[in-house]
Amino acid sequence: MRRKDIDGISGLMIVYMIFVHIVNFTHTGNFFVVLMRPLFFFMPWFFFKSGMFFFHKSNNQMFLEGKKLLYPYVKYSLYGIIVWSVILFFYGETSWVKYILSPFYQILKEGAVMGNLPLWFLASLFVAKLMYNAICSQKYYLTLLFLCIIAAYILDVINCNYIVWFGNILSGLFFFGNGTFIKRCPV
Repeated sequence: MRRKDIDGISGLMIVYMIFVHIVNFTHTGNFFVVLMRPLFFFMPWFFFKSGMFFFHKSNNQMFLEGKKLLYPYVKYSLYGIIVWSVILFFYGETSWVKYILSPFYQILKEGAVMGNLPLWFLASLFVAKLMYNAICSQKYYLTLLFLCIIAAYILDVINCNYIVWFGNILSGLFFFGNGTFIKRCPV
């Protein structure tokens, strides 16, 4: 049975996410920063919500279920590579490295290709689900989740730009785990 309250919050967060991206890409200035702060947790919400509907499975089942995330990730990454290649071509780029190796570099660095950067979320959610599935049966899994958010915070503070999505996975794992924890609490 669908929960309309959770769907409503998710809808609000999606609208907010669109607004934040419009403000960021249009460089409309500091006026909207005040409006952007109240819901700065919009991406952690989606990890949290996914955790609320998580059930422990075998690793094989997790990989089979992961196709729901990986198939669109691969499909739309390929579309993104095509779009980015067209953009590079129109800007006169002649280096084959930009066309062939850049997508792999971008996936390693940011979790997505330049032509479709929002796909980082699908990759991060997939890895967070796999990691949570592996640690949720451990005795100290809540401590591990706490260490994940501390590690993500440290990566952010030291401005680790080499593998950006690693911090996304760690913080996503924390919020995903909290979603599963809240699900078990009596209302």
